[in-house]
Amino acid sequence: MPRLLPVLAVAVALIAPGLSGCGGKKRVQTAQADPEAAVRAFRDATPPRTLRGRFKLRLSGPEVDGATQAGLVLDRPNRLRLDVQTPLGTPLLLMATDGQALNAWVQRNATFYQGDDALAVLAEVTGGVVGVADLLDILTGRLPADEATVLDARAVDGGIQVILGKESVPDYRIRAVLDPAILLVRELDVAPAAGRKPTDLGPPVLTVRYPDAMKTEVGPLPEELVATLPTLGWTLELEFHTWDVLGVVPDVFTLEPVDGAQQADLVESLQGLARDRAGGAD
Repeated sequence: MPRLLPVLAVAVALIAPGLSGCGGKKRVQTAQADPEAAVRAFRDATPPRTLRGRFKLRLSGPEVDGATQAGLVLDRPNRLRLDVQTPLGTPLLLMATDGQALNAWVQRNATFYQGDDALAVLAEVTGGVVGVADLLDILTGRLPADEATVLDARAVDGGIQVILGKESVPDYRIRAVLDPAILLVRELDVAPAAGRKPTDLGPPVLTVRYPDAMKTEVGPLPEELVATLPTLGWTLELEFHTWDVLGVVPDVFTLEPVDGAQQADLVESLQGLARDRAGGAD
């Protein structure tokens, strides 16, 4: 079952014990565009290849409530680097994927978490619904899962609602509300299928909301992103300060263990976290 927001939630799972203590809101008008045309426009839009984002990260949930500064670099289609700082501005966590491996370094316990198979890591935390390329889409407010089938598309209050399904993950759906005016997603849920109709969904295991957008040199990008993880009782809030287009792709998407570091398997660590959580719920 999907449990965590990909990569960012992996990061939170590793660093939660170490965390402590542009413009106003805009009302999105009901979309007048044809639903099928709106979906095609989202699919056809060409995103910028390499972006750097800086943001404030807040995590709230059982026994943890804290905020810190963080930054990311993404290089499409499937490379991502995440740097999280302590409230004092020192490194707390580094995480990187080159599309193949997904590794992390946690300063708090001087441990290198090795994930040789990025897809296996993400499958552990999303049930296979979200891959690395999909994660980059979610972070930038785009419609993920290019290979998914559009099972339903209709105009709703706030935009165009689409239901996506993957043949490889038949038990889950992705529901998204699109804003055709700025080609950004406003709402995104991952939920189990709960009936014969595509719109019959069970309680979501992941929700993402985009309350505000900012203008950038490549068009609108998220200014705020709020993700809730009901199975864990966690909420992640990202408030972006800047989005910058990078002309040169930095060499930051691989991590190697430093001399003397403890090492742990990332998939096994996440499985242990899930077992601990399930045991605590009993």
